[in-house]
Amino acid sequence: MSVTAAHELFEMVIDPIANLWAEAADGTEYAYEMCDPVEEDTFLVDGIPMSNFLHPSWFEPFKHPPGTKFDHLGLLTKPFSMTKGGYVILKKKGKVSEVFASKAKERRFAQEHRLGHRSEHRKPHGLRIEARRRKPAVAA
Repeated sequence: MSVTAAHELFEMVIDPIANLWAEAADGTEYAYEMCDPVEEDTFLVDGIPMSNFLHPSWFEPFKHPPGTKFDHLGLLTKPFSMTKGGYVILKKKGKVSEVFASKAKERRFAQEHRLGHRSEHRKPHGLRIEARRRKPAVAA
């Protein structure tokens, strides 16, 4: 539970309405999902497992100096990469898709219940939040 809570909290703090994208040098856009590329990697804080998370450098499309960390655990070596248990949401020419680091991750992901998940908002026909407008005040 703590891993999932940490994962979602990290992502909601950085991109509360799941609408931010980072553009790679080739024009591919990557969703600002702070944990998805490393989501199966964890670390302990006072004995409580927490989700690994990305550093801002992961979203920067340029060459970084040696020693740059792209995630908290230091598992990634370049922007827009992922560990075997991760995935990314990307957009190419306006089409949104998910890319998995491994077939095993793709199979596990397919078993997840995704209805209402915040990342589903990024999909063209995903769950949408309708705009709420206040009704105009009626003069008395």
